[in-house]
Amino acid sequence: MAVLLIGMDEELGIALIRRLRAQDDEVRVIEERSPAAARWKSLGAHVASGPEWDADLIERAAQNVRTIVVGPAHRRTPSTLMEAVIAGGGHATPGMRVVVFGSNIDEGVLAALRASVLDYVILLTPLKGLLTRRSKVSTDALAQAIDAADDLAGSPRLELDLSDASAWELLKLDPE
Repeated sequence: MAVLLIGMDEELGIALIRRLRAQDDEVRVIEERSPAAARWKSLGAHVASGPEWDADLIERAAQNVRTIVVGPAHRRTPSTLMEAVIAGGGHATPGMRVVVFGSNIDEGVLAALRASVLDYVILLTPLKGLLTRRSKVSTDALAQAIDAADDLAGSPRLELDLSDASAWELLKLDPE
């Protein structure tokens, strides 16, 4: 099966693509910017070129995808992007899930996922301090948590705070 990435920053995108490709997963990325698209291609990902908030593009890119991973590096309001992910992804593959991560998950995103029929895992990443935007969770640990959320059995509808050791246990991982 395949995984579709949307809204990846460079550091996490590289770590996640390498991790998934090492497990023989097919990785797809929606990317509008040419330099970033070239970087993802060089790592073995298939790139769908265009805006990440285009529901039709998401539907085409998400054919036979088991999980759409949505990060915070995008240029639209989070709820607008999530509406496109739910609409496009929901039509693409039955049983597909959405994994969303970030330090501050928009209430519109939460409401949209909760109201949808899609399975989802939300990973809230704690920040190091009040004046920093850096996550307490390392890039490699976050890539591992996203991979574990993708691999969860059943039909999860989970909201996990990665500052809580029980969240890591649900992912069957040791807390960082």
